[in-house]
Amino acid sequence: FGLLDRYIYKRKYRYAAKNADQIVAISESTKKDLNVLYKVNPSKVSVVYQSCHPAFYNTSKSPQSCEKYLLYVGSLIERKSFLLIVEAMANISKDKRVKVKVVGRGGLYANRIKSRISELSLGKYFEFLDHVDNEALLYIYDNAIAMVYPSIYEGFGIPLIESLYRDTPVITTTASSLPEAAGPGAIYIEPNDKIELTNAIMDIVSNHTLRNELTQKGKAYVSERYTDEITAKGMMEVYMKMVE
Repeated sequence: FGLLDRYIYKRKYRYAAKNADQIVAISESTKKDLNVLYKVNPSKVSVVYQSCHPAFYNTSKSPQSCEKYLLYVGSLIERKSFLLIVEAMANISKDKRVKVKVVGRGGLYANRIKSRISELSLGKYFEFLDHVDNEALLYIYDNAIAMVYPSIYEGFGIPLIESLYRDTPVITTTASSLPEAAGPGAIYIEPNDKIELTNAIMDIVSNHTLRNELTQKGKAYVSERYTDEITAKGMMEVYMKMVE
C-alpha cells in the first residue's frame, strides 16, 4: 500500500477498534497486538480460532508418491521469509538436499526468490505450483516430508493447520501466533536464523522417529482445537455477550 492508503487504513482500524462492542481475534497473539497497537481493552476481545477446509479433516490418505520433498504453502511476500529456505538449502550438501514444492504466488519478492535460486544454481530443487485445487493439494500435503514455514509474522497460520491435519510435521518460527497454530507439531527456529533452519531441515529429513512424534502430537493438537464446530461455538459465545 502507498502512504495515503496506509494512513487511511490505520485511521479506520483505530476507529473500529475503539468503537466496537466486541472484537473477534483469530489468535492470542492478535489479541495482544490489538492491545499494543490500539490500546484495546482485552475484556472486549474474544479469541476464536479458525480451522481449515473440511476436506483436510478426511482421514483417508492420498496414494503414496516415491518423490521426497519439502513443502511451502502461502503467498510469496517478504514477511513470509521464503528466501531463508533458499539460503538454507544452499547450506545443505548436495547429497542431502531434497526438492521444495512451492504452492503460492507473489510479485516482486517472488522475482527476488527466483533470481536468488538461479544465482545459487538451485533451480532443480524448487518447483513452483501456481494453481492447485484441493484434491491436488491434499496429495501434495500427504506426501511431503514436512511443511517449512519461516514467516516472521502471522495473524494465525492456516497452512500449518492444514499440514498437521494431513499428518505432515512442520518447521516454523517462534514469531507471533505460529507456536499457537502448530503447538507440539513443529520444530521451532528463531526468525531469520539461517543456521537453525538448515539444521531443522536436515533433522526432519533424516529422522523418521522425529517426524512420527511431531505428526502424532500435532494431529492430536489441531483436532482438539481447530474444528468448524469449535469455531461456531466460539462465535455464538461472542454473539451471546452482545445481547446480554
